[in-house]
Amino acid sequence: MAVTLSSGPGVEPITLAEAKSHLRVDTTDDDTLITSLILGARHFIENYTGRQIIQATWVLKRKGFFTELYLPKAPLSSVSSIQYIDGDGATQTLAASTYTVDADSNPGRIVLAYLQNWPTVRDEIHNVTITFVSGYGTATTDVPEPIRQAMRLLVAHFYETREPYIIGTSAGAVPFAVESLLWQYKVPEYA
Repeated sequence: MAVTLSSGPGVEPITLAEAKSHLRVDTTDDDTLITSLILGARHFIENYTGRQIIQATWVLKRKGFFTELYLPKAPLSSVSSIQYIDGDGATQTLAASTYTVDADSNPGRIVLAYLQNWPTVRDEIHNVTITFVSGYGTATTDVPEPIRQAMRLLVAHFYETREPYIIGTSAGAVPFAVESLLWQYKVPEYA
């Protein structure tokens, strides 16, 4: 199974101004650094939770169809297409009437529609390609506040702790408050 980002988010879950306000930074001297810390915090949170924070388009390549096809990067917004390689080696697009999208589950999943069957696919790796959109929305205000708060705390942690280890301190670990805020958003992993 391979998952690649096709089209990334247009904004970050928190703005530079929000991060600077949280950090109590009044100058523009560290704007580039803080912007990169926001990006790093989003990536950390997405990897930790298994969620896509701001909407993005992903491509999942896998071998074959199963009773249920779980999609990584909750919350699932929509499935754009399902393509497969048929027995003759030609790429086909599966009719949307063949399957049902369950965007309410975490992670989202695709199941067969009533009285439908998955098509026969050629026996090779990555013979099924699913293009889907995940994320809470396209605006910062679409993101749940606990995730945004965890992000502000994480940016502050990265800003204050720029080295992995400081001799004589216990700095370096992700703050417990961040994990506590994010724990409820962790998504179970399915194959």
